[in-house]
Amino acid sequence: MHRNGFAAPNGSALPQLGPLHARLHSGRLLCVDDNPLNTLLLQEFFRMRGFPPVRVASSVREAVAMAQAEPPLAVLLDLNLSDGSGLEVLARLRAHPATHDVPVAIVSGSIEEDERAAAMALGAQAWWPKPLDLSTLDERLDLLF
Repeated sequence: MHRNGFAAPNGSALPQLGPLHARLHSGRLLCVDDNPLNTLLLQEFFRMRGFPPVRVASSVREAVAMAQAEPPLAVLLDLNLSDGSGLEVLARLRAHPATHDVPVAIVSGSIEEDERAAAMALGAQAWWPKPLDLSTLDERLDLLF
């Protein structure tokens, strides 16, 4: 397990991609996390699979602006950001017509049940604990759609 909150793949062969493969090639993923190591790992994960570049936001303000300007295919959202909570990002995405239906997965090290319940009440489709197991990321993303 890495300090950055993500578990590295165990070196086994990469899993075959499901229906998400075609969708991600026509759209973009937005990763919202203020830890540059986390975002770099995800960017490399998808780059190695030939996907379009992952867009990265590190603050509430940046995430909302990016998502509303060019709605992503899906959002991977950390709850603890330097300028506020990922829950605020989620609430603002759900309130805007262009991003209301964008799938959002919370990627968090939090074990607080009230945060999880709040995220689900705001419309998050998934809660993925950190460290994020990259060997299951393809399957988890497929479940968002």
